Amino acid sequence: MRDQQLQKARFLFDQHRYSDAEPILGALMAQDPSDTEVIALLAEIRIQLDDYDEALRLIDLGLNADASIEYFFYLRAKVYLYTQQGDKAVFWIEKAIEMDPVYAAYHAFKAYIQLHRKNFQEALDAANHALSLEPENLLALNTRSSCLLKLNNPEDAFETIEGALREDPNNAYTHANYGWTLLEHGDTKKALEHFREALRNDPNFELAQSGMAEALKARFPVYKWYMNFQFWLGNLSSKYQWFVILGIYFGQKLIRAAGAISPALQPFTTPLLILIMIFVFGSWIITPIGNLVLRFNEYGKFLLSKEESISSLFCGAALLLALLSGITGFILPQPWWITLSLVAFTMVIPLGGMFNKARWPHTMLIICIGLGVLGALAVITEMQGADLDNPWITLYGFGLLAYQFLHNYLIINRGNFH
Repeated sequence: MRDQQLQKARFLFDQHRYSDAEPILGALMAQDPSDTEVIALLAEIRIQLDDYDEALRLIDLGLNADASIEYFFYLRAKVYLYTQQGDKAVFWIEKAIEMDPVYAAYHAFKAYIQLHRKNFQEALDAANHALSLEPENLLALNTRSSCLLKLNNPEDAFETIEGALREDPNNAYTHANYGWTLLEHGDTKKALEHFREALRNDPNFELAQSGMAEALKARFPVYKWYMNFQFWLGNLSSKYQWFVILGIYFGQKLIRAAGAISPALQPFTTPLLILIMIFVFGSWIITPIGNLVLRFNEYGKFLLSKEESISSLFCGAALLLALLSGITGFILPQPWWITLSLVAFTMVIPLGGMFNKARWPHTMLIICIGLGVLGALAVITEMQGADLDNPWITLYGFGLLAYQFLHNYLIINRGNFH
């Protein structure tokens, strides 16, 4: 009876029916609290549901029952990978490998960890080792393909991922990974085909949903150019990402200073500054605007998460307010309409990222609300007769600048964890 129930729970787990599997496993655990197979599957479910604290508790429970089961080390590595603690993830997967050095799945997961840490050569070496033990290991094949692309070997990358598809033509992860590989390589049309196939096999697969959304937005040339820039920037280490960001920030200051010192340079510096401003501000608003376009697309709206959908609607409302108040400001003599237009327009930046994850829950949402309050106080103060130099305008400007650096820090830290 126990084996039948456990088999049923595994089947439900494979179908992503976690709420149906948990009661069965709970009943089995009540019969034998030290059943490590049951504990391991419950920990897997908690990981899938992003309940990492409970997953770690179950893993500790499993190790207390039998410290020789290296699978629990692998699960611990999973938790640390998904909570962006790369050093710990590597430590625990290597512990698992020490206990079972010929199990390909552990080497494949080590490669996957190193890929996320952007240690591409180390990831490739681990993936190759996994494939030497198990040539058809799908995670190793997919990771190898991604590493080869990052290491500027697209021909071998495509050959590897096509091999993964031959092993399992209906694997949603492989199709989604292939789609992202094609998207990064510039083949949007073919990428859409693989994202569609991934979603056909797993309609709720987030990696495929986000890829499909990006591919649809990439049909617009401006967004495609921006996406290519993000791919390039994302492949850099955190140090070089900061070099690019700070280089742009201080570069425009140097250009501005050069124009101020030498008026003869202004015919060159002014257009360059305008281009930099368009690029920087455009990079902040292009994603929420792209999501807004998808929000009103018959099919695209199903690809957005609830948070992305809400954020895009707020951004749309802010843009509409900016347009209407800007037009009104040119018609009526009150200057506060122009201030309202500028505040509404620039609020698109924090509104577009208000649901982004940070170390503490709702951090970005709270900051967005705070900036909205400062912007509103700036407009209200000006309505009462203050000039454009009122303190709330200054605070709002500094807050917006600080937000951009904080947002960049969170994005870079999330993509370059150690």
